[in-house]
Amino acid sequence: SAGLTSQHALRSDLVLTANLGQTREHMDDPTGFASVVDDLVRVAGAQLAWQLSPVHAWQAGVETKREHFSDATTPERTRNTDSLRLGWLGRFGGHDQPLQLQANLRNDRSSAYGSATTGLLALAYTLQPQWKASAQWSTGFSAPSFIDELYANPATQLRAEHSQQGELALQWSGPDAALVRAALFVQRQHDRLSFDPVTFETVNIANSKNSGVELMAQWPIGPARLGAEVTVQNPRDADTGQ
Repeated sequence: SAGLTSQHALRSDLVLTANLGQTREHMDDPTGFASVVDDLVRVAGAQLAWQLSPVHAWQAGVETKREHFSDATTPERTRNTDSLRLGWLGRFGGHDQPLQLQANLRNDRSSAYGSATTGLLALAYTLQPQWKASAQWSTGFSAPSFIDELYANPATQLRAEHSQQGELALQWSGPDAALVRAALFVQRQHDRLSFDPVTFETVNIANSKNSGVELMAQWPIGPARLGAEVTVQNPRDADTGQ
């Protein structure tokens, strides 16, 4: 992998960031299904950050991704994905601005799986200097990778995954960057990409759901930091209940 990032202050309130990157993966499959796999991904992008005021900030970005994939059994395949994104962050509520609002919008256009627009809405409120409550709702889009396609049934056409996620969280921040966070989450996926351990194939699950609790803690101990995370979840196929 290799990458290059360049940042330019166009004005005191306007910053342009440009990036180029390339990742190449070479895999020998020990199962013998695909003896040699070669995957090359090139990415170029630019982001413009505008600090409109001390309490309002905007970001706009563009990205293009070019993928080349080959294996020992099929000809080289290519895929292009072009993305546009727009984001806003605002603070409200007087001198301390205890209320934060965030909105993001993104469009991905894949040469193989069409176009999708996704977004995020988030709210955070500082209850006290050490306590913050937050809520967010977002949608997602994930196209099958070339590896997903390689291990899919040849008679099956994989579909892109579409998802929705919601979260409610409460966070405590203590001295020396101590942190405790608890979150309730719920997820819904349509055409979820999964791996079938019986057939050893990539499949789509038509409708799936998940919900649960995430607990996280970080605590400083002298020069070190102790961290712990626990997730309790209940993933299910929404059609079969399994």
